[in-house]
Amino acid sequence: MDMSNRSILLDDSQLGVYPNEKLPRTDHITSQIMDNETRPWQKDHELNKCVRGEYGEYVRKHSDKLPAHNPMCEAIWATLPYISYFPENPVAEEKAPLPDNPGILSRHLKKYTYFLGADQVGICRVPPRTVYRDMANGEAFESRYQFAVVFMLRKDPDSVAASHGDEWVDDAVSWAVYQRLAVIAITLARYIRNLGYPARASSNMNYVTLMPQLIVEAGLGEFSRMGIAVNPFYGASFKAACVLCDLPLEPDKPIDFGLQEYCNNCTICAEQCPSGAITKGGQVEYNGYRTWALDKKKCAIYCTTHPHGDICQRCTKVCPFTRPLGTPEDFKLWDGDLKYLYQLVEAQKQKMIENDFVDPFEKKGKWWFPIREKDGKMQELPDYNYVSHQLKMERLNQSKDK
Repeated sequence: MDMSNRSILLDDSQLGVYPNEKLPRTDHITSQIMDNETRPWQKDHELNKCVRGEYGEYVRKHSDKLPAHNPMCEAIWATLPYISYFPENPVAEEKAPLPDNPGILSRHLKKYTYFLGADQVGICRVPPRTVYRDMANGEAFESRYQFAVVFMLRKDPDSVAASHGDEWVDDAVSWAVYQRLAVIAITLARYIRNLGYPARASSNMNYVTLMPQLIVEAGLGEFSRMGIAVNPFYGASFKAACVLCDLPLEPDKPIDFGLQEYCNNCTICAEQCPSGAITKGGQVEYNGYRTWALDKKKCAIYCTTHPHGDICQRCTKVCPFTRPLGTPEDFKLWDGDLKYLYQLVEAQKQKMIENDFVDPFEKKGKWWFPIREKDGKMQELPDYNYVSHQLKMERLNQSKDK
């Protein structure tokens, strides 16, 4: 194939709106992996335990209709089955005439994924522990794929800035991103099968992979104190999906932008967590990694039972790396110097501290209505007030006792 007019596939120039290519790279992810072989079960996810009633009837009653409580969330949720379970096309019988170069193919797939609307894209090999043993419908899943094309989308920054992190809009913000991720994943997987290679979309409602480690392996983030991956440009305000495939690709190296040291000294997410699920302590051996231990049960119970919305994302909101009003323009001329990145992070941290961790935009930017469905009727609820951490903990403990 003549590559003379396809030089963008031959170099290492920036493909997306953020300069991922300039991030420091390392041979291994920055968190120590203690067990990379044991594959997880979807049924063991904490929210699935809530739905099954393993944490009590009170929690089950509040979780079994999520996210139908709120009409905004339900409107998005209702479309997802049609996208996520769109029929797969068969793998083409003959492979397409492609360049015999994994680097070129990798840049091509990345550019196509950006073309479909992704914000950031990376590629990695697929560790066994990142693939579920079962699918969402309970059927066993055997992964034979070598590579994952991992991509993310940023949550709507204006809505993130306007919310306190556990309001009615927060679940809708996530589901709107999941909806778009599913479209990209289904389309990308279909394209790869058109080229003659097997591929499997992993997105909501049809995730077959645990995304955090894949995000880290693909060079799009590092593990954080919150128990999730943090991206240097979006912080924790994003969602991700991937496509598994066997197309011969060139994996990206993981990144190291200093998050392990930063999280070791910063405890803002733990201090602001309304459920007390995030530890203020150091790293321990937890869930197959050397990292910070998250009390998933506390987190799941609070997410499903608190009165202000259908979910909680307070930790991702207050992380100093999450800069809701930041844009790609902040990094348009960036040369890769991490000092500049941390200047922006420190500015966000000081802004939060000065405002007692209440974004000034929260006082004027709420565009959603505090309504929810109950007993078949839509009802207006009191608008959100900033409830103290102590009162939230009391409510959490009460819910666990019922």
